[in-house]
Amino acid sequence: MTGSSGRVFFFLWFSLGVCGLDTSIQGGRRPVGPNSFDDADILQTSSSGPIRLEHLPVRVALRSPRGKKEKLSEQLLHLASRRRIYLLVRGLRCESQPGVTYHLYLDLLEGISPSADDLRRVGTVNFFSASSSGRAVSDESESWRSFEVTALIEKLASRGLLSEATSITIAVFQEPEANSSPSIGSVALVAQ
Repeated sequence: MTGSSGRVFFFLWFSLGVCGLDTSIQGGRRPVGPNSFDDADILQTSSSGPIRLEHLPVRVALRSPRGKKEKLSEQLLHLASRRRIYLLVRGLRCESQPGVTYHLYLDLLEGISPSADDLRRVGTVNFFSASSSGRAVSDESESWRSFEVTALIEKLASRGLLSEATSITIAVFQEPEANSSPSIGSVALVAQ
């Protein structure tokens, strides 16, 4: 693309990325969204109820939705090699904009201070397109993010760094705006 059409494409692509949408091109795969997975694809999920992000960092325990104490490392043994694993974050809500970026980590050891360059870092979410708590929302899929974490999980597994109990840690490196009350509806590791 050249000229103004190239600039428009770049602007749209950049704007979507800044707003927290996944702008990577995934050749041949169907788009990943909150409704792209059925229950059989969920490997690990958070318990029901909102995850309040008021006292950070927040550690979110994940568990198998089938009620068994299945470890993620055991579940990986039964996945076909061509399947990809995603971290799906659904139901982002806030009273007002927190004005900070939230960093997500897979199996960060308890008591360890997270850093932006940590090996276990999944990515970031922001609340720029999040639902306001005062607005009616039909379900928690209205505002969501997905992260392709297959390579990260493979790296952690090869180094023996996957925990017995899978968790996601959410942290910030700046102070969120007062009374913004950010929360996440649910977090899940899913296979596609």
